[in-house]
Amino acid sequence: HSEQACGLSGLWDIRKPCMWGSMWYWDVNIQSSFYGAFASNHMELAKVFCDGFLSYAEEIKAFTKRFYKKEGWALDYPHPLYHCIQPWCALFLWQYYAYTGDEAFLAEKAYPVFCEMIHFYRQIGRVDEEGIRHIDYDICPEQGPVTRDSTITTAVLKQLIVYTAKATKILKRPEKELQDLEQLLSEMPEYAITKDGLRWKDSTLAADDVFLRHPSVLMPVFPAKEVHMESSVEQRNLAENTLR
Repeated sequence: HSEQACGLSGLWDIRKPCMWGSMWYWDVNIQSSFYGAFASNHMELAKVFCDGFLSYAEEIKAFTKRFYKKEGWALDYPHPLYHCIQPWCALFLWQYYAYTGDEAFLAEKAYPVFCEMIHFYRQIGRVDEEGIRHIDYDICPEQGPVTRDSTITTAVLKQLIVYTAKATKILKRPEKELQDLEQLLSEMPEYAITKDGLRWKDSTLAADDVFLRHPSVLMPVFPAKEVHMESSVEQRNLAENTLR
């Protein structure tokens, strides 16, 4: 259908519109469809994604007020409690800036969205007695269970905060903004690992042997880029064991 971003990984678009009202599949399908635009240096296609994503701004803000009674840009539109969705899509905005160097795009389009998402996260995050900020409740796409601090959400939010901090320096924003972001980053929870300590898992509340229907636990590797070949041996082993 013309409303869709592009052809996607499955024949799910047999009804119009789909059951959640959007013809976009806000998930790994969008990543698999659009990340090739960066690798092939077709920024005109990456721009199509960015423009399409940003076109939902008013709907997302309305959802935030209606569902949460809060301001900002909800992390889970259009699937309530799937808090990885919107920051995951927002990573495309940073990638577009990184590949093009378009500072006006960063200042006028990407950075305001990053700030809206982080503002929402500060409102819904619960800080415990040890100063760790939690999201209750959270769901990993297609998998579950309903949980706290899923690996995918934690990883993508951390990366969003890292990119936003970089943007504050590029755009010469007030120093206080950077300090607040660094504080927020220090409050992020650790990733859940299995009892044997060998690999990441969906979340602390998930069973070690939960069937993985989704690449959520690899978010720290890609596209979040937190764990890479120059990471510690311990981190690389966790990533490799999880992949295997």
